[in-house]
Amino acid sequence: MDEVCMFNPTHRFSLETQRGPSGEVTTQWDRSFPRGIHHVSIWGETVYVGTESDIVAIETSGTERWRFSTNTPHGGNHSSPAVVDGTVYVGSDNNYVYALDAETGDCDWRFQTNRWVRSSPAVVDGTVYVGGTDGYVYALSASRGTEQWKFNADAPLNSSPAVVNDIVYIGSNDNNMYALDAQTGALKWDFKTDGNIESSSPTVIDGTVYIGSHDKHVYALDATTGSVKWRYQTGGHVSTSPAVVDGTVYLGSDDNYMYALDAETGNCDWRFQTEGRVNTSPMIASDEVYVGTSMFKNPVNNLSNPESFLYSIDADTGNGNWRFKMNGSVVSPVVADGVIFVSSVNYTTDEYKLYALEGKEVSMNNIETHGKEDCLACGSDLTIYDNVNFCPECGTEVSNNDNSDTRIYDPK
Repeated sequence: MDEVCMFNPTHRFSLETQRGPSGEVTTQWDRSFPRGIHHVSIWGETVYVGTESDIVAIETSGTERWRFSTNTPHGGNHSSPAVVDGTVYVGSDNNYVYALDAETGDCDWRFQTNRWVRSSPAVVDGTVYVGGTDGYVYALSASRGTEQWKFNADAPLNSSPAVVNDIVYIGSNDNNMYALDAQTGALKWDFKTDGNIESSSPTVIDGTVYIGSHDKHVYALDATTGSVKWRYQTGGHVSTSPAVVDGTVYLGSDDNYMYALDAETGNCDWRFQTEGRVNTSPMIASDEVYVGTSMFKNPVNNLSNPESFLYSIDADTGNGNWRFKMNGSVVSPVVADGVIFVSSVNYTTDEYKLYALEGKEVSMNNIETHGKEDCLACGSDLTIYDNVNFCPECGTEVSNNDNSDTRIYDPK
């Protein structure tokens, strides 16, 4: 598996090649922020992220390049930045959409809406498309920030638009999935689910729109007509955005499961149980699914989780590869050049961090196999692995001593 259909900076969901870290991960660097950190985007050698009061550009090495203050009175900057042709487009809880110079952070223009903008912009053919919690979908000139049209959905829009074949697709808190003419904003069709589409954003590929809803379903809709091709019911709210890879739909649910569904039929290929609600959209790279869990109260069982993790799951089999303990609820990860960039928030301990995670380097001078060179069950050479607790080949436990953040799962 080399090609991945995921969010790219224009939200057009084209096929992209990504390379994830090799094996278990360790922290390359991390940065703490005063309060609040949200979705991460990468363009070139720079990571862009919204915090409580700023949009921050950080080199992939961890050095801060610039920060732009939005002077947000509350809530922060939840919108994931879209970086296109040297410009960062991002929404803010101060009611503005911004266009910032990607190199300097200087503001090229800003556009005022009537309420928070938590939707992430899609930028296509010189137009910025974005939803607002004031109930409008906006189309703005990418170069000047002037309004071209707006569509009234009469309900908050936290979902981010996808723009494919001159159609804008976006979900709404009024339970509807909308398809709009990209040039005029005219309604082409709408589809009503039985729950709000609060934060799941549509993925559009091969004539099908995939979207999750708080009615516990993920839907596959005909991109032209809006008719239902199939629907699949999970055990909880689906607030994550589906990723579609090689004929498989990957998504998480509040029922503490990660799902892999057949893109044509909706049949479940596998599901993987996590320790906490899956509230991050999956990232797929190097045949692995990267997804995080939340410490926030789960609407399914009304319970909070004391811990949260970033998981690596085999994309084909659904077997767990490893998990990395985070200091708070995980925000959707992104992958670039073998490094995972992911943020976490912990309102209890007031910790807000951005992590860069890389694969562990295995040195023959620093092997930690707990005194065992070969697996007693299958005879596999353990000296090629760094600090494993289970044999990666057969799953037999090597040691009860678990002093690492990551862990090889028992596949049995």
